[in-house]
Amino acid sequence: MEIKSLARPGGLWLAFLLCGSLPISPPSRAEPVTDPFEPAAAKPVVVVPVEAPPPTGPVGVRIFMEDRRQVVESFGASDAWHSDIVGRTWPDADKQGVARLLFSRELDERGSPRGIGLSLWRFNIGAGSFEQGDDSGIAPMGHGPGPTRVECFLSPDGTYNWNKQAGQRWFLQAAKAYGVGQFIAFTKSPPVQFTRTGRAVSDGSLKGNLKPEHLHDFTRFLVEVVEHFRAKEGITFRYLSPVNEPQWKWGGGKQEGTPYTNSEIKEVAISLDAELRRRKSPTKMMLSETGDLRFVYESGKNQAARQAYAFFDPASPDYIGGLRTLDRTFAAHSYFSDGLPDEFVGVRQKLRAELDNYNLRYAQTEYSLLRQGLDKTTPNRPIPPIDSALQLARVIHSDLVEANAVSWQFWTAMDTQRDTNFGLRYYLVERALDRVYYRPTKLLWTLGHYSRFIRPGYVRVGIKREDGLEAMEAANRELVSAYRSPDGRELVIVAVNWRQHPVTLSLSLDGKAGRRAAAPNGQRFLTTADPDVNLAKQEDFKNGELPLPPRSLTTCVISLR
Repeated sequence: MEIKSLARPGGLWLAFLLCGSLPISPPSRAEPVTDPFEPAAAKPVVVVPVEAPPPTGPVGVRIFMEDRRQVVESFGASDAWHSDIVGRTWPDADKQGVARLLFSRELDERGSPRGIGLSLWRFNIGAGSFEQGDDSGIAPMGHGPGPTRVECFLSPDGTYNWNKQAGQRWFLQAAKAYGVGQFIAFTKSPPVQFTRTGRAVSDGSLKGNLKPEHLHDFTRFLVEVVEHFRAKEGITFRYLSPVNEPQWKWGGGKQEGTPYTNSEIKEVAISLDAELRRRKSPTKMMLSETGDLRFVYESGKNQAARQAYAFFDPASPDYIGGLRTLDRTFAAHSYFSDGLPDEFVGVRQKLRAELDNYNLRYAQTEYSLLRQGLDKTTPNRPIPPIDSALQLARVIHSDLVEANAVSWQFWTAMDTQRDTNFGLRYYLVERALDRVYYRPTKLLWTLGHYSRFIRPGYVRVGIKREDGLEAMEAANRELVSAYRSPDGRELVIVAVNWRQHPVTLSLSLDGKAGRRAAAPNGQRFLTTADPDVNLAKQEDFKNGELPLPPRSLTTCVISLR
């Protein structure tokens, strides 16, 4: 089967991409009280970043090898709906091909990666909307041209059917076979029999859809699922996430979901902690998958705002920081904080400062390009794939460098193309809706610039630009980050060139006591607008001079002696 890149040449400036066919406005502070996917909330958003001037010479970059920042734990992606379809219905050779793109660390005959070597896989525990069919309240075509109803392992009569979610379970096993070592289980809604509406969607209010009398039934169900996978399928979930984007109403009938108040989340967490301890499960609880980074630190009208304080400050009435199974890694989503540099940089710096107040790590557990579009985008001029790729790279870089993310995860691994006018937005691998066909996207290879080379345990190290530009100014120019292996023998550098012009980085390494090492040499892997240049092995760079083509991503690997 032929596998082609989705890339097309082009150089339009990227800003926001929209969700479905609806333009989505950014939240005004941490105060949205409606579902962002509802038409009533939609406002056109078009942002045109200022183009950076051409460089006047090499850009000097000093890398401080002993300036240790965060330890990177993983890069991952979520399964959800289309993974289930592919894993359940496609021929083995084809779904193996998709798995190879996502999980393989092999190199081809030219030395280029065959896949992006994800180190984490995120598994959606369904709530039973699939079994309800049209009574689920979720449209047959769901969130785009594909079903978004999900099966549930727990039947209404209280029995379990572990043959459900067969396609998703196939990908779990494929990830394990490729050596993926970290797994997260998350759910968007309690099983339908435990909800107020009798469905896996809410009634449009901001009250949680979980019936109070079924609180312990819900948490017992979640722990039963993770313990089944550990005992029977050899999959140990590192984290269990019981709440997903509690700020939204989830009444739009597009997919499973429920809002929660902070006090309701507290009750879920206390019950889940007790059940994990009762079952002596090694799985840790993770909260709270906020729908916008600002909900972590800002006060506002929303019922689930200022969540770092709410859950981890002993002065809060919703404090749960003492729960033994609650991990001190706060999960949040980078949607809607991906516009101009004040969002890329400013929002994440505030997030980091707030999390530092409570000694919390940060995991970015969901992001895709939800926001709209590009200036001058028309049906005859769709968004060039390289622009989407660079936008994704800028988000990953900002989360890692400005917010010290220890894990970064994409939503979702695969999906179908919904609107060619708005380019790549939702998926790493595109699948056809009407036949067995798939192809990797520029977004896949973009994530691969990080996931394939920055392995669990690598440490981000400090960097300084010799031209003195601060993060706000550099956001529209070159974005550079560096990561050292645990044994100190390898350095990985990822450079994103946002400019329309070629740039040369002049790299220097500073070791102990500020001693500068010889100019480094290393391997180089490149992604450009060219449809055929996707994480492609290039000639090695020498003497610290690293060339960056216009509008490109470059990863280099330096062997340290």
